[in-house]
Amino acid sequence: DGLVRRAEPLQTAQTIIEGDVATVRLHPETAKKLNLTSGQSALVQQDNHKISLPVLLDERIAQGAVWLAGGIAATNSLGDLCGEIDIQAENKS
Repeated sequence: DGLVRRAEPLQTAQTIIEGDVATVRLHPETAKKLNLTSGQSALVQQDNHKISLPVLLDERIAQGAVWLAGGIAATNSLGDLCGEIDIQAENKS
C-alpha cells in the first residue's frame, strides 16, 4: 500500500487532478456575459469570503451556472456548496 500511494505516476496524476479542479468552470456563453476568458483570474465571492481562481471554459456546465470544487484548499473558505456566488474579472491593478 505504501509503495502504491507514493508511486510517481499516482503523484503526478494527483497534481494534475488538483490543478484541474482548482478552477471556476463556466459555460462559454456565461463567461462571455461576464467578460471572462479561459485562463483569466476571476474573483469568486460568497457571503464575506473572496477567492481568486483561474477560469476554465466548459460546455458541459449549464448556462448561467458555475462549477467549483468543494473540499479543496482553494475553495474551503467559501460557504454553502449549493449557494449563490458572485463572479467577476479580477483587476490586476
